[in-house]
Amino acid sequence: QEPQSVTFDARELPGNINSFSPTKGEEHWDVIAGAMEEIAAFFPEIKTAEFASYISGLSTYTPDGNLVLGAVPEADNFFTATGCCGHGIAMSAGIGTAMSGLLRGDTAPADLEPYDPSRFGKINPFSPEFRDRCAKARASKSHSSLAS
Repeated sequence: QEPQSVTFDARELPGNINSFSPTKGEEHWDVIAGAMEEIAAFFPEIKTAEFASYISGLSTYTPDGNLVLGAVPEADNFFTATGCCGHGIAMSAGIGTAMSGLLRGDTAPADLEPYDPSRFGKINPFSPEFRDRCAKARASKSHSSLAS
C-alpha cells in the first residue's frame, strides 16, 4: 500500500504534458519495492527482474474511488466520464456504452447513481483537502486490488 499517493495541481502541470513524468525521483521506487512480495504472488519473475526505469501516467482518482459519469449539473449539456482510477482501458467499453446512451437520452444499461457527478456536493478540486481525499482513495485502492 502506498503510504500517501502523489497528487498534482492541474493548474501547475506543464503546457506540454509529454515532457512530464509523475514518477521522477527515487521515492517512487520505494512504492514498488514495498509491494514486491504481493506482486510476486502473481508474477514470481519480478524478484529477479532488473529495472532501469518505469513509467506511470497521471491517474484520475475520486475521494470514493468510483467513476464520475453523467451530466454535470452546473453546465447545460456538459457530460463527464472521468475518475477511472487506473481502470479506464478495462472499463472503456462499458463507459462508452453508458455515456452514448446518456447522450441519446436512453435508459442507462446499469444504475449510474453511484457515479453521479454531484455526489460530492460543492467541491474545490484544487483544494489540498480534496486532493488529499483523492490520494487516500488511490493509496487504499492499490492495496485492496493486490489483495483481492
